[in-house]
Amino acid sequence: MRDRRAPFAVKPAGRGRGSHAGASLGRVGGAAAPELARPRPRLDVDVKVPAAQVRHRPTGTNRPRTMTIMASETQKPDLTPPRDVADAAAHGLDLRRRFKRGGTNVGVARARDLSNRRNLSPDTIRRMTAYFKRHAVDKDASGFGDDDDPSAGYVAWLLWGGDRGREWAEKKARELDDA
Repeated sequence: MRDRRAPFAVKPAGRGRGSHAGASLGRVGGAAAPELARPRPRLDVDVKVPAAQVRHRPTGTNRPRTMTIMASETQKPDLTPPRDVADAAAHGLDLRRRFKRGGTNVGVARARDLSNRRNLSPDTIRRMTAYFKRHAVDKDASGFGDDDDPSAGYVAWLLWGGDRGREWAEKKARELDDA
């Protein structure tokens, strides 16, 4: 369609090739009209770093002085599972394979991540702590802790890292909350 006041074609939003659902930007000659574009959110970051960790570039040139802030280990904890948590998850995978019970697809995926010692996300750590809180009652079932005839709850518990996985996830969740 052509607007009689404009010397160029104006294409309505949300129609034609290349548009997507919910598009609300008008298009001018195939490009987004700058006056119709949504403003990008401004990201303000306030980082508190000890003065000893701030490094300055030498000022012997005409370049402006810049500052590089190095993140400390306390700001971003290491979320790689320890060896004993990985071993418990691998044991859970083995019991699940042998006895054909225990755990969900999510638990199996978690066990694979833990046994391969992949670096986990903060959300995953929080999901682990939530799992252990919800399933603490599984420890009261018969067959919990029995490797010869394990309960489904025991297998699932091991898939998420076992008792050591619970301690580790809770410790990491506290570190994430403090950072």
